[in-house]
Amino acid sequence: MYIYPENLKAKATLWFWSLSDLLLLGIVFAIAFFFLAVFGFPYLLMVSILFMILTIRIDDYSIMDFLKSAVRFFLKQKLYLGRR
Repeated sequence: MYIYPENLKAKATLWFWSLSDLLLLGIVFAIAFFFLAVFGFPYLLMVSILFMILTIRIDDYSIMDFLKSAVRFFLKQKLYLGRR
């Protein structure tokens, strides 16, 4: 007996993040903790926590995807003028 996931085209996830985001988070957190320990520089840690919150995936959609779509929509708008 084989058990298949419902959506075979969905991204691979672990907890609430896709695996690529989780790998990137691990690398950035390691660098951020290094900078915090050596230089006392907490801003990289804050940015990595913000990235962690923005990339939480629920129903295969994240806040980062929404922001990308919104920015793309507003930057690529064209002005359509009717003929007189």
